Amino acid sequence: MNLSVVVLIVVFTLIAVRKIGHVHISIWQAMTAGAVTVVASGEIRWFDAIAAIDFDVMLFLLGMFIIGQALAASSPPILF
Repeated sequence: MNLSVVVLIVVFTLIAVRKIGHVHISIWQAMTAGAVTVVASGEIRWFDAIAAIDFDVMLFLLGMFIIGQALAASSPPILF
């Protein structure tokens, strides 16, 4: 099996079970570990990984995260 597919499955598994048990793994930690593993193993070259970044999407996501955090901070807590 291709190493990239194995890394993808491991990253998805870590994201799915990140809060089970006493170990807490953030989504960004799982994704960063997967990216470093794929680049360090030579599955993708460093230059190709940098070239694959779409800065329009990155700016869009940054804006969405800022708006989402502002909305979460401005709304009162919901009590059930």
